[in-house]
Amino acid sequence: MSENIIENELIVSEEKETIKKSHKGPKKQWKPDAGFTLTRLQKAILGTILVSLPLFFFIVLPIIARNHFPSFLKIPADIFLTTPQKITLTETGSIGSVYKLNINGYEFSIPQKFTPSKITEDGIDLTDSTRSDCRHIYLSSDLEQRLIKYSKIGIGRWFMPNKANDFMDTILNANWHPIRLMFKAQFYAHEGLNSKVYESYFGKTHKGYIYPSPGQKGFLARAFNTKGPGYFDFHIKDPVNPPTLKEWINYASKIRPLENIPDKPIQSLKSEYDLESLIDLAIKSENESEILSITLNEYFRTKSPKWLIPVAQIMLNREYFPDLIDLHQQHIKSFEGNKELTKKWDNIKDRAVERILKIDIDPYDRLRELNVFCKNLTKLEIEELLLEITVTNALGKDKTFNSSLTTAGRILPNLEKKLIVKVPEDITLVNAQKITAKVMQVVFLR
Repeated sequence: MSENIIENELIVSEEKETIKKSHKGPKKQWKPDAGFTLTRLQKAILGTILVSLPLFFFIVLPIIARNHFPSFLKIPADIFLTTPQKITLTETGSIGSVYKLNINGYEFSIPQKFTPSKITEDGIDLTDSTRSDCRHIYLSSDLEQRLIKYSKIGIGRWFMPNKANDFMDTILNANWHPIRLMFKAQFYAHEGLNSKVYESYFGKTHKGYIYPSPGQKGFLARAFNTKGPGYFDFHIKDPVNPPTLKEWINYASKIRPLENIPDKPIQSLKSEYDLESLIDLAIKSENESEILSITLNEYFRTKSPKWLIPVAQIMLNREYFPDLIDLHQQHIKSFEGNKELTKKWDNIKDRAVERILKIDIDPYDRLRELNVFCKNLTKLEIEELLLEITVTNALGKDKTFNSSLTTAGRILPNLEKKLIVKVPEDITLVNAQKITAKVMQVVFLR
């Protein structure tokens, strides 16, 4: 009985399954989704954006830049947006007797009244007097290619050249490209420009740009070799009587740029001049301009500071005391290992110190103190003064210590200042034979 019931249930389930399959119909084929599609409004908006981008970047943005930068820098637009004016360096007047300087193959003519005040391996600053408001001539040059460094994440490296000569050409001739106008504005702001820029050739191979120095106190030129590496800077400024462009051209027209870069390093060549003879002539103040020309040219050629000894002597003769002290400090370690040259170098500094400072020492045995009276004989404030004080005891033995005399403030021009110096515990002032002071360092406030 139970078996018949199970068979009937199986038959009924098979019939039901057959009925379900008959109702399903044929199997559908797979088709991909239609995907995302833009509406007509979205397509219109996208098309407008694509059409507007070139209009914005090539027309609207340059117009904004052309209006913004002159207004921001407070420079007339016709000066900022104009290209450099081409001029010819034609001499129209004399600059008097000169001596010639050759810096890395570039020859400059300097009036004889100008004296070096600051000297580096590739440049020099000369002045016509020791006054703070004197006229300056600044020269520098290099045989290497001058390059512009950009930030790795900045946009400048995508739109601007990295060679300095191409960079100057690009920015000073820019009048539409917004990125180049931005760099042009930075250059104008850095140089304090608010007037015309000029362009001229120096010789056959060097093109330079000439523009006023900050404050309209003179003119300077940056010139680059158009056929390879090499450049020079030439700057004349005068805060009291600024040179005109015509006067500046009288100096600049005498510049002789090198045309061929030497195959061998210039400093490898030997000198034909005798240093000792030049030092003796400098001490006697004979032919100072000729000595300056010879010794400075030898220094720039060989990079050896020994050629600065006659120069320092002439600076001493002409009372360039603060500049001489700075030059001595700059090369204080350059003569290590050569006692004779070190002695000559220090001797010039010591003679200068005698003419700029008067130092008297009054000891107080019981208090272990020294009263140091220091008088500034110059017209400049002394910002730092370091003395080496030597105490000679009753047995003739010397003990030294250093003391700074400007911890209590500056020493004013033509005034005397009294300072109290504590003596170290290991030095006694009782029965001292003598006490002397040597200036180790003096820094003037400029």
